[in-house]
Parts: sequence; structure tokens; C-alpha cells
Amino acid sequence: QGSIDLVGLLLGGILIGLLGVLYDAAIGQAVAVEELRRAGPDLSARHVFVRALRIGREHIGALVNILALAYVGAALPLLLLFYTSTFPFSVSVNNEIFATEIVRSLVGSIGLILAVPITTLISVIVLYREKKK
Repeated sequence: QGSIDLVGLLLGGILIGLLGVLYDAAIGQAVAVEELRRAGPDLSARHVFVRALRIGREHIGALVNILALAYVGAALPLLLLFYTSTFPFSVSVNNEIFATEIVRSLVGSIGLILAVPITTLISVIVLYREKKK
């Protein structure tokens, strides 16, 4: 006789979807670093890192657009709820469902923005340590 937490279920589904986007960003960055390293074996680690970050910024731009569309699509029922609601906007904004959407958007964006430099740094460190061995 338990109940299902639909907000939690929705949040879990979005986080799983976000993991796919983060995976895409991380793999894309790791491959970019590896290809830059192979294309210019004489390049310094710093130079490869800076170039890979430039590639990563472009990748983030595309992925942010994808996330924005996904969030709007997932929040469409919420937007309809606000449209048909008789409560003032200030009361609706303080609703748990709305707060969940804001937190989900912030967490997803922060995770995506941090994934690129962290993955780039780790990839550069690993590739340049392999050369020394």
C-alpha cells in the first residue's frame, strides 16, 4: 500500500538522462585531447589543455541547447499547470515542483560545465604521464 513519489521519479529520470549528456561530453573531451596529442606530439601539456578547452566550450554550447530543450519538454506539464493555476505567481513559484525544476536545471548545467575542464585536465595528465613511462 505504498505510494510512488512522482517528483522523485521524474528527478531520477532526468538525472539518468543527464548522465548520458555528461558521458557524451566527457568522452568527446577525452578523444579531443588524445587526438590533439597525436596530431602534435611536440606540443606541451599546457598547449594541448588550452586547445582542448576551446573545443570543449563549443561542445558545451551544443549540449546546453540540448539540455534546455529537454528541460522545457519535461517541464511542459508544469508550465500548463502555471497557466491554468488560480494562485498568484509568488505562491506557485514556491511550490515544490517548481523548486525541483530549478534545482534540476542548476545541477545539470553545473555538472555539464564542470565536466569539460575536469575531463580535459585528467586526460592531459594521463596522456603526458604515459609519454614519460
